[in-house]
Amino acid sequence: MRTTHEWGDVTATVFQLNTGEAIPRHKHPFIHSTRVIRGSVRVDIDGEASFAMRSVSDRDMILPADIDHEITALEDDTIIVNMHTPPPPGQKGDDGGITFDD
Repeated sequence: MRTTHEWGDVTATVFQLNTGEAIPRHKHPFIHSTRVIRGSVRVDIDGEASFAMRSVSDRDMILPADIDHEITALEDDTIIVNMHTPPPPGQKGDDGGITFDD
């Protein structure tokens, strides 16, 4: 299940996934943050790196613009929230590496 909410320029997309279900490989032209609210996921980056995120970590994953990624649920009833604000016209935002924000 997927729901999207918008407040001005801020967009939040909430996903509810069961074990093995995925947000297919994709990328965005802007920076966005991902937080696991419940459950756990595997995050695959550019088809080369992968790591797990759990809801108990209390951390956001910040992904730079234009980086391929896929998120797969490792538990039933996993809830993920993605948030982004597109950059001003003509700007892509930071194209640095993946960071975590406490």
